[in-house]
Amino acid sequence: TTMTVLIFFAVAPLFAQGRTIKVLGVSVTGNATTDANMIRMQSGIMVGSDLSAEGVQDAIRKLWRLNLFSDVQLLVDRQVGDGYYLTIQVQEYPRLEKVELEGNKKLKKDDIDEILNYYSGQIVSPTSISRSKTKLLEKYKEKGHLLADIDVEQTPGTLDSNRVIVRFIFLEGKKVQVERIRFFGNKAFNDNKLRKQLKEIKEDKWWRSADFDREKYEQDLLKITEFYRNEGYRD
Repeated sequence: TTMTVLIFFAVAPLFAQGRTIKVLGVSVTGNATTDANMIRMQSGIMVGSDLSAEGVQDAIRKLWRLNLFSDVQLLVDRQVGDGYYLTIQVQEYPRLEKVELEGNKKLKKDDIDEILNYYSGQIVSPTSISRSKTKLLEKYKEKGHLLADIDVEQTPGTLDSNRVIVRFIFLEGKKVQVERIRFFGNKAFNDNKLRKQLKEIKEDKWWRSADFDREKYEQDLLKITEFYRNEGYRD
């Protein structure tokens, strides 16, 4: 939204008092890998049409939603009579050369590759990186590494200067341990009785570790519910 507003101000003086402008031509610059005709078509700005301020904003939004560009600008090239030649200037997101992994001890490379599903030549955008980090951290949480974090670095490609190497740096941290299991609201059965119903989640003791696993925790909650129902507490 901020980008759309800033770009709109670059051509805002042309639309004083709600006027429109006649489009005589549309050129495209800054596109290294994206087809210019596709950009023109996606913008919706047609040669010979009358363009309004709302049309400019709509064109920018359409191009921005393609998730191909880190910057989009609509510029006035020149004026001829009552018409204008416009230029759509874009800056493309880089494309991927390869992925590098660092510090991943608890997740195998094959598992990470399956989660990322990256391929050489794909668009590398902040959105795609953010989604990848979220998926990887969810996997760590499943394994009990609730404190894990991931840094992502991008460096210029070694084979192609227009591509980037994306490095995922894993800060796995220690597994979260179950220090204590407490119960509240239980009157019919004491804590020890309920604690015995838990088969997977145990408290940390000197003779055993007690890794926290959310999936196993959810399973044990069901065991307690089942225990109460079997004892006549149907609700």
